[in-house]
Amino acid sequence: MDNTNKKPKEWKDVSKGNKIGCLFTLILIIAIVVIAIIISKNTPDTPQTTDRDKAFTVAKQFVKQQLIDPESAEFLEQNTKAAEYKDSSYVYRGYVKATNKLGLVAPMEYNIGVKWNGGDGFNPDNYTLKFINFP
Repeated sequence: MDNTNKKPKEWKDVSKGNKIGCLFTLILIIAIVVIAIIISKNTPDTPQTTDRDKAFTVAKQFVKQQLIDPESAEFLEQNTKAAEYKDSSYVYRGYVKATNKLGLVAPMEYNIGVKWNGGDGFNPDNYTLKFINFP
């Protein structure tokens, strides 16, 4: 008798249920890897710039235009207060260190209100200057 086609007693046939379970597990692992790759590609390396940040960038440009020496301007952002409104208006109160009328570099308080009219959020032409003052 030829024993070449016989399986040893210790070997058991893998049931159909076990085959399906293994296949399901493999598909699940592949799906998780694909989703992780997609998510990592869509995650930006740098934080997203908010509309309020864009408006603040433009507001600082408007403030600089009012200064005697715009190039000397250094905004003290840690003291800045901001408010955002539903109509895409933004109000900022802060301090800028710049050269004053006496030729001295000194901090000055400013209050500014701008309204975004749509379009590129970094373009000053897309904003209306509502008010600006240096109390």
